[in-house]
Amino acid sequence: MSYFPKFKLTKAGEQLINRINGNLSEVLKITRVEIGSGTIANEDEIRFLTALKKKVIDAQISNHEVIEEERAKMVIEIQFTNKGFTFEVPFKEIGIFASGKDGKEILFLYTNAMDKYDNIPAENENPHAIIIDVVIQVTTDAEIEAFIDLSAFVTIKNFNKYKEEIEKRLLKIENKNSEAASRLEVIENYLNLDPREATLGAGYLGDFYLG
Repeated sequence: MSYFPKFKLTKAGEQLINRINGNLSEVLKITRVEIGSGTIANEDEIRFLTALKKKVIDAQISNHEVIEEERAKMVIEIQFTNKGFTFEVPFKEIGIFASGKDGKEILFLYTNAMDKYDNIPAENENPHAIIIDVVIQVTTDAEIEAFIDLSAFVTIKNFNKYKEEIEKRLLKIENKNSEAASRLEVIENYLNLDPREATLGAGYLGDFYLG
């Protein structure tokens, strides 16, 4: 697999960060990710890029998670396959596109494997589904969002994580319901009320609970 150094902000990315920093009404939106096979002369060239050198395919954003309380670090999970590839292609570039609240999309972050790349094989040789967790560290007070592609498949890791979260929520609801039932039983016993035969004065009010 290709080895990628850390992402670098493009000049447009720096301008976007400078614009939204300190503006709590702004939102940093990660809009999409592209995979490419292009070559750059050196890392200094990254700052002036506005697009990948040679785009190969769009990657799907399948998950987005802020992993630190200060909201400076997040992980986006990206997926792509070699479906339709009739020959192997160098896997050299990853470009992350973003926008602010104005919706103007720019190449935000970029990395290139340079000479430490591997090839994406042709589909008929070896069908591949490639999943990458991309860690992004951006210092900003703005809210960070990512457009999740609903056509992406859920990995076992994320399925288990979602399952655990749902189980915790269900347990919390069950505990609250149990506590509420216990409190209601105490009230009924104390007041000697049958909740299905409660009356007020001479008028029958139907089924209701007091409390």
